[in-house]
Amino acid sequence: MKKLKSILIDDEPKNLELLSYYLEKYSTDTEIVGSFSEKRAALEYLDNEDNLSELDIIFLDMILDEGTGFDILDNIDYSDIHIVICTAHDEFALKAIQYEVVDYLMKPIEIQDLQNTLIKSEKKTGKMKSHSMTLVPFQNFPMPI
Repeated sequence: MKKLKSILIDDEPKNLELLSYYLEKYSTDTEIVGSFSEKRAALEYLDNEDNLSELDIIFLDMILDEGTGFDILDNIDYSDIHIVICTAHDEFALKAIQYEVVDYLMKPIEIQDLQNTLIKSEKKTGKMKSHSMTLVPFQNFPMPI
């Protein structure tokens, strides 16, 4: 099975390290192919069509060293890439819907939220292993009167 290839973009190196650690520890199906703390470096990487075409997921912070994560999205064709916003700022959530992001994770990122996001991306890309997710049966409880 092919791993989900991802890049991380966040202007704070400690956040990049933490997200990298979470992905390496809690997801054996995700491969980090790039990590960027500067918007300019991320755009240079994404300007290369070969780099862009291999990506499955971009984990994107909203507040960057120059501008916002939306500036990056405005400059690339991400139609085949899942965008996951990772930010401490909830004020971008409505605008993120317009960009059709796959998920919006609030910092500090909860492991369960990250795992749910990865399951969602695996399902949408068709790269999901049959044992990657355990479904909990829905319980139909009587409604209180």
